[in-house]
Amino acid sequence: MGTDSDKKFPYPKSVFFIIGNEFCERFSYYGMRVVLSFYLAKYLGYNESEATVIFHVFVSLCYFLSLPGAIIADSFLGKFKTILYLSIVYAIGNVVLSLGAIEDLKLPQRLFTMVGLLFIGIGTGGIKPCVSAFGGDQFLLPQQAKQFASFFSIFYFSINAGSLLSTTITPVFRKDISCSKDGSCYPLAFGVPAILMIVSLIIFIIGRPTYRMKPPEGNIIVKVSSCIKYALSNKGKSGVVKKHWLDNAEDKFDPVLIEDIKSVLKVLVLFIPFPIFWALYDQQGSTWTFQANRMNGWLPFYTIKPDQFQLINALLILAFIPLFDRIIYPKLAQYNLLVKPLQRLTTGGILAGVAFLVSALLEFKLETTYPVLPKIGESNLNFINTLPCNINITLEGYIDRIPKLILLNENYIYKTIQSKDYTVQIELLSDDNSFPCKSFHEGFHKTDLIQRINLVAKSTEANSVLVVFNKITKRIDIVEPKRPDWLEKAEGDSGLRIVYDHNAMNARWTNVSVILRSKDHSMPPLQFRIMRANNIDDASSERNTTKPGKYEVTLMYYLNLNTEGYVL
Repeated sequence: MGTDSDKKFPYPKSVFFIIGNEFCERFSYYGMRVVLSFYLAKYLGYNESEATVIFHVFVSLCYFLSLPGAIIADSFLGKFKTILYLSIVYAIGNVVLSLGAIEDLKLPQRLFTMVGLLFIGIGTGGIKPCVSAFGGDQFLLPQQAKQFASFFSIFYFSINAGSLLSTTITPVFRKDISCSKDGSCYPLAFGVPAILMIVSLIIFIIGRPTYRMKPPEGNIIVKVSSCIKYALSNKGKSGVVKKHWLDNAEDKFDPVLIEDIKSVLKVLVLFIPFPIFWALYDQQGSTWTFQANRMNGWLPFYTIKPDQFQLINALLILAFIPLFDRIIYPKLAQYNLLVKPLQRLTTGGILAGVAFLVSALLEFKLETTYPVLPKIGESNLNFINTLPCNINITLEGYIDRIPKLILLNENYIYKTIQSKDYTVQIELLSDDNSFPCKSFHEGFHKTDLIQRINLVAKSTEANSVLVVFNKITKRIDIVEPKRPDWLEKAEGDSGLRIVYDHNAMNARWTNVSVILRSKDHSMPPLQFRIMRANNIDDASSERNTTKPGKYEVTLMYYLNLNTEGYVL
């Protein structure tokens, strides 16, 4: 008659429901999280610092709530009910977040976002310690030890597979599909993860008849905390000096538990640098994503979106686990290198430190390309000379009263000046003997060669100011578009708009199109449609973005929107 150890135990079917549940849940979590920083900063109007704080408070909430989730599962509800109830809260949070992103619903978006993130944090944090443990409960030990070990490999693979797919696909929904005024589609980017979370819940419920469920047996965290608290409070009361301070709890707690706690406290020393590592590691979803937003993401075979940079982590994990286990570690073991886990952990920590240093050096390099954004009480003025002659610009009321020479078709920028009313003095120079300048200069009376014009520099704004010849007044004038300049870069692209002097246009032309075609034909043509303005202040096109590079410019003038254009 055979024993239990002689029997063959089939792989538990319930495990596949748990793995499917985990795959969908991780897709939902990472898919939502990968676009969260951009949603907060670009869609809800928080600045990058505020968005970073909100992101990390949310992530901290997700991890911190793992402790209450474990306590509830082990001491009260059991793992199945804890996962089920908190998954419902989780799914509700995803739905609330998705609804808040829909502009047409006119919901209080910031409020819905915070409520949604709170529910998601409670849900994902609460089930985090339960799912893998619940999967382990499906095996009989020690009879299924090998199957038990393989489960955790498959389980970890499903986590990273879900993360890899979601961090690849969700940014595409955000960027490449337009369903909002800003050209993005955050409702879809959040909606798909919400659907996956609902699917995850359904899969988990369907598998219920196959699960092995253990009743709550008490939480080890509670037991350890109680033992430590009792030992500290009982220290010195007996009058006997114990060999270890935890031994003061031996009159109430199991000696095996006390010895286990002693071992854990020794190991905790290894965890001292972990908070520093994770504080930096999770910058991938915030500051590193914003850093990637200032690069073009170009590769020879693909252009990576800034929030897709996070997929590299999951991709490398999936690739490196078999590579290191089957090839690198066995080869290094032949030379007695990186044999022990602690050696591998230390080496990985050093390499992570090098990665953070590389990121810091990259940021120093990128900072040289960042625009100087005006702060509150500051402004930028960009004077562009459209006249056929060189000019001198003097900004009266500014600390620097030295005239600034602006050659024809060039510009000069007054950066971070005080926002207030200024008087601009524009002097037409005669040092250019070319025919256009000489002819233009001779058409002026001496008293008209210098013009003084009032100008307002508005707080936190930057404006391109065109120096033009006003055909109506027959004098030098300025054209100041109502919309301020666009200084922020978008995902490594260049911000671009067309500003123009419509007084220089023939009166019969009512519309203008400016078409940009990249010389290497790597980008589709970019068109700016400019409607003829009724007053001088509207002389600018809509803002747009394009990749840095060289472009051919085509100007098309229209009599009206229905007539054929003329190419110049």
